Amino acid sequence: MIPSYFSRCVASFSGWTLLLIVGMLDTQASAQEPPTGSRYAVLIGIHNYNPDQLKPLPSAEAEISKLHDLLLRGGYSAENIALLTNSSGAERSSLLPNRRNIVRQLEELAPKLEHADTLIVAFSGHGLVGGDGQWFLCPFDAELTDVGSLVPLSDVYRLLNQIRCSHKLLLLDAMDDQPFAIGLASDSVGPFTHVVPHLPAPPTDTAVLVSSAPGQSSVRPMDAGGSPARFFAAVIEGLQGQAAGADGSVTLPDLERFVKSKFAEAATNDQQQPFLVNNTTGLLTLMAYSLGVDEMEKLQWLIRADRYDEADQIVDRRLAERPEDAIALAQKSRLLLYRAEQFRVYDRVDEAWQIADKAVQLAPNESLPYIARSNAYRIKQEYEKALADATTAVQRDPNNVMAHVIRGFCCHHLHDLEGMRREAEIGIELDPEFPEARATLVAYLFAKGRLPEGMQELDRAIAIAPDMAALYFLKGYGHEKQRQHREAVAQYSLAIQCNDQIPGYYCRRALSHVNSGNVTAAVADIAAAEKIMPDYVDIAATRTMVNQKQRGYGKSGDLIVEGLKKNPRSADLWQGRGFDLYTNRRFPEAIEAFNKCLEINPSYGEAHMGIGMVFVEQQKYEDALVHLNRATRHKPHLARAYFEKSRVYLAQRDYTQALTEIELALQYDPNDQTYRIQKASIARSQP
Repeated sequence: MIPSYFSRCVASFSGWTLLLIVGMLDTQASAQEPPTGSRYAVLIGIHNYNPDQLKPLPSAEAEISKLHDLLLRGGYSAENIALLTNSSGAERSSLLPNRRNIVRQLEELAPKLEHADTLIVAFSGHGLVGGDGQWFLCPFDAELTDVGSLVPLSDVYRLLNQIRCSHKLLLLDAMDDQPFAIGLASDSVGPFTHVVPHLPAPPTDTAVLVSSAPGQSSVRPMDAGGSPARFFAAVIEGLQGQAAGADGSVTLPDLERFVKSKFAEAATNDQQQPFLVNNTTGLLTLMAYSLGVDEMEKLQWLIRADRYDEADQIVDRRLAERPEDAIALAQKSRLLLYRAEQFRVYDRVDEAWQIADKAVQLAPNESLPYIARSNAYRIKQEYEKALADATTAVQRDPNNVMAHVIRGFCCHHLHDLEGMRREAEIGIELDPEFPEARATLVAYLFAKGRLPEGMQELDRAIAIAPDMAALYFLKGYGHEKQRQHREAVAQYSLAIQCNDQIPGYYCRRALSHVNSGNVTAAVADIAAAEKIMPDYVDIAATRTMVNQKQRGYGKSGDLIVEGLKKNPRSADLWQGRGFDLYTNRRFPEAIEAFNKCLEINPSYGEAHMGIGMVFVEQQKYEDALVHLNRATRHKPHLARAYFEKSRVYLAQRDYTQALTEIELALQYDPNDQTYRIQKASIARSQP
């Protein structure tokens, strides 16, 4: 009946291990992700016109070609980009930027694109305004004497309106301050002027970013180098990452701010001010320079498989390119914390907190940095701060399942189990296929002693993520709690099959081997854990448990002392020493050992229970109840603590309360014969 200190390694599963499971990945990346549909572009850049009518524009073709290459690098498929320039038209006539080809390209998109798709149309060339105020784009074959050779902006709007995708962006640099050829007679210019007119509202789901505000013209150099304030040069620079927000993505508002800032810095500020007319809903992400969808999914898989080094490589590559990327910083912090908890090495927790805090400062409106900092606060045992950050994460993104999961575990630390249940159920409702949310519900059910329900929920999580080692580990714990030791061994073995480089998995399986009587296998598991990580802190605790099974409680003092020499900050070993001393009735020393444990971890329920047990033996019943109540507050499913409380109330002849406590003990451990005998004894003692 004497509980081993090693029971914390398993019984406190909802401490480090479950939080390791559920705190692993944010599958709903906080960074703005590229649209889920396909991405298309029609890019038009015109260098040469009829030399007798319109000036050449060397930068137009050069910059549109750069934009084409940039979109290819950014994930656009080559077959989804139409590049219409003088050069491409020389190779293939269908790509010549004449009126017919421009209109045809837009017409052919209408039946292709679906709602989830995105379209960018870019035009860099001359434009003119007719006498009626209508804006005309000048294709390669423009003739000033023939309005029919031009492309009215109203036609472009009409064609865009026929394309039913959710996001369309029109980029226009088509109103130069000196468009006409030198020496062109004024009577040849006709009714045309060259300042941007008032723009009508764009078509549905369309935004128009224009190089000049109404009443202005563009100042464009005659060569491809020229002024630093060129519209498409600024667009390209912004899309290359200079406009990226703290999450590493370039959204339409990011691009608008960046392009405007480039012109505000330039000497042409009084002549040219880009402007945006937006008729879209939602946030259009043009480029994602943080961890993209594929990388986030790979991170999820790697961390669920406990492959932290490979996950680190993905994040570190991103940080090498962009050290101020808040999302990558948040992931870096989380990886440090996952490794700390998995291997029980906490020397970099403060560093992880600092990284997460920096991410919060860089991206205060993103959810993921708060999740990372909440996790750091939790490990530092600053639970109120952890809850505050988790709550902010939920506020920033109410649909982020991981934010609800981390808030659920903060509730658990603050003894609000119903809050934990509520957050787990919200997470499952948001995404029924999110295994971490189901694991959170499992932790709640286990804490409430509802083991069969917890095991059923765990099977659902395993069906979703059959390669997630920690889920099998948790199932092993569920079997162990039901004293199904061989079944527990089988589940721990499945966890090891998923990843055989985690020493904690071997230590837990050793416990089940011990409880099933297979000491030889337990010793082999200890050796395997030691080979992987000789300094792993639970090895000493596991070895002591094996020794206790062989020799009995109270006979492992020397082994525990040796373990404490190597790891004097092991709460598990101090608790083990306390129970070893308790068994030998060395009560003052036992209390001292339990208090050492509580100095390291004030929430260690078994240590409070141990002190309570000492006071029961000393017949200091009120003092005993103080600590036994603390034990069940920190760990509601600690059956032995309820048993000890029933002993106190029985000694005080409070038979009703004694019966209540022993029934709670049986609720959490229904197969314990000692508890059944105690219940019968209390029933007989009642008057």
